[in-house]
Amino acid sequence: MKLNILHVTSTYNIPSQTFVRNTISLLSKKFNNSLLTTYILGDFEEKFKNIRIIRNYSLNEFRDDSCLLRKFYIFFHLVIKKIIRFCSLEVILNKKFIIDNDFDLLFFHFGWTAFEHSKLIQVINRPVLISFHGSDLTSFLHENKKYRNWLVKISHMKNVFFTVNSKYLMRVAIETGLKPEKIHILYNTFSSDFNIATEEVIKEREIFQVTNISRSIPLKGQKYLLEGFSLFCNDKDCRLNIIGDGPELENLKKYAKDLGIIDKVIFHGTLSPFEVKEILYQSSVYVQSTIQDPFTKQTEAFGVVLLEAMSASLPIIATNVGGIPEVLHEPSFRNLSYFLVKEKDGLEIKNSLEKVYFNYDKVIFKRYSKSRLSYFSNENFLTKLEEIIGMIL
Repeated sequence: MKLNILHVTSTYNIPSQTFVRNTISLLSKKFNNSLLTTYILGDFEEKFKNIRIIRNYSLNEFRDDSCLLRKFYIFFHLVIKKIIRFCSLEVILNKKFIIDNDFDLLFFHFGWTAFEHSKLIQVINRPVLISFHGSDLTSFLHENKKYRNWLVKISHMKNVFFTVNSKYLMRVAIETGLKPEKIHILYNTFSSDFNIATEEVIKEREIFQVTNISRSIPLKGQKYLLEGFSLFCNDKDCRLNIIGDGPELENLKKYAKDLGIIDKVIFHGTLSPFEVKEILYQSSVYVQSTIQDPFTKQTEAFGVVLLEAMSASLPIIATNVGGIPEVLHEPSFRNLSYFLVKEKDGLEIKNSLEKVYFNYDKVIFKRYSKSRLSYFSNENFLTKLEEIIGMIL
């Protein structure tokens, strides 16, 4: 009989949470998977028709709109949402739902999702796996001391285990106070949408194109990418693609104008995976300019987009922060196919761009990409995750 897994995530943003989609997709090949969530942004149902999607927590258990208990629950859920989230009624309903559906494993994606169900986790007699991805172990800890204390407390529960996506995040988890023997490193993998490209699909690169895929927030350091690009592109036929949306987007556009490079920068906004792949195939180099918040220590814990750039056999320039060095690490290719630069340093980005520009070797780039992608392959990811699940059941 197949293992029955319930995945739980509060708000599922498909464009930015590709690692969650990849996990559920790969596990669905061997196990029964259900997703419990309140809101989905993106075309999830179309891509994963074999995944059972349950919305609005236990409200789905009351399908008859005339049910007084359902109406009572909906009313208070809307009026005092923060209170009802932690009230006994929701715990009772969710516990009944899990038992009735005979779930073997509760898989919480992001620590804060598990925290929202803290009372349930403390009373449910089921194995619990909580996956951390970055900010749920850095900035959110600084914002919520109760969350930190709760994580430390549940790390002593026999049925609760954790995954982190890098050695960097493992160190953060241990420094937080979580029991090391409860934490497993599970490196991210990449979507099958980004399998390594063949020579036939890589576009002929008419001009030198630099690409960055990030949410437009200060943490992503795109300001310094613009500075480095402006120093690099003065006398060259080149273009910068910035893919992604966010609160800093208009400021970045203004800064590009102030630097005199607005005609060489394309701000694409949010794109579909297919559109992202097409731009990567036309690109010459990928740059990840993430910085680290000096107070919360939030930074790039892994960076799935680096694997997506490798799928197009691109050389990579990235800041030496968080888990990025682990993703790129292959000493024989350093400063040939990938370049680690200091954060907040446009000049270092410019110098690395020039190294790529004047020493462009597609053969080396492809060898490096194939090597790293094989390490982070879907098969390796699934094997490791099955191993972790086998240990905790």
